[in-house]
Amino acid sequence: MTIDQPRWTRQPPDVRRRQLLDAASDVILEKGFDAMTVSEVADRAGVGKGTVYLYFDSKTALLHGVQDRYWQRMLEVVDLIIDAGSGTWVERLDQLVDDLVSFSVAEIDNYHVLFHDTPTTGGEPLAEFTDLISELLRRGTKAGEFDVSDATITATFLVSAFNGTVAKTAHLPAKPRARTVAVLQTLFRRTVGTS
Repeated sequence: MTIDQPRWTRQPPDVRRRQLLDAASDVILEKGFDAMTVSEVADRAGVGKGTVYLYFDSKTALLHGVQDRYWQRMLEVVDLIIDAGSGTWVERLDQLVDDLVSFSVAEIDNYHVLFHDTPTTGGEPLAEFTDLISELLRRGTKAGEFDVSDATITATFLVSAFNGTVAKTAHLPAKPRARTVAVLQTLFRRTVGTS
């Protein structure tokens, strides 16, 4: 005789929240936001429907959580490059372009489902993104590798330039994408006063 295991186990709040966001992300990717139900997210996460409402007060709040998590992952890409302990600032700038394009390629399906096919929370975290790029430019200038007189204006320009090209770049086949990344790296280097 076997004893049935409970369908769920108690988890720390941050773990449970992550599980719910993972489940919602999977369902949205498979079916779209409109077809997603809170019950389906609960089933996918292995919890009762009421548990979802302990963390998210509505289906829309759940979507906003998934969208916010997407942007936080993108910002972490930038943050990791800034805080890297090795490499010149020029190398980090090149890595920034490469890693952000790689992130966009890896997340292209999620991006379309989360931001083109659903209501959004108000757009990308451009202020945070610009602040991180500004920090990278300030540190590179302080190290004598960049020649940037106004890090905020330059970062705003680079963020706008990147956002204007990344979607097209992410859709390219590998070889033309690599060429586009190289061109973007050159343009970024020229913008910050290095070759």
